Amino acid sequence: MEVNIEYNGVKLVVIYSYTEGEDREWDYPGSAPEVELEAIFPEDSETDILDIFTWNQQTELQDEIIELKRRY
Repeated sequence: MEVNIEYNGVKLVVIYSYTEGEDREWDYPGSAPEVELEAIFPEDSETDILDIFTWNQQTELQDEIIELKRRY
């Protein structure tokens, strides 16, 4: 999947995979949705910059993508 996100004033194209969360049941606590980042490109660039993002920055992007998926 692909999404355009502005992060710290920079427009990015993020390539990711998404796994839907599972509902809670009486004998199962459920699971949260998950996003795995595959590549991050500055807009209008073919250079993958995923490796220069810290773990915390990647987590922020993952959380933002999950929030976008919940809205739509």
